[in-house]
Amino acid sequence: MEARKNKGYKIADDYERRPELYSDLLPVWDIFIMLNATRQIGMTVNPLSMSDIKAAFDMNGIPEQAWPTYTRYIMKLDAEILKDVNHA
Repeated sequence: MEARKNKGYKIADDYERRPELYSDLLPVWDIFIMLNATRQIGMTVNPLSMSDIKAAFDMNGIPEQAWPTYTRYIMKLDAEILKDVNHA
């Protein structure tokens, strides 16, 4: 992003205030982005299913001991998305 900024591209004002994503949480973020892109949408945006979350863990080789923590994080991210889109 810095290279784009140095070339004169306009960068969003909130870019400098973006949260830091720690490297140990990158798998959580990657899985959430994948699941969010494939979620079911009917009359409203539906929550991510536990079976989809588990399948994503399996596909990405996430160790089972990390599943409870990662699931909590993904569900919190999902709740923020649902809060935002279902009340827009």
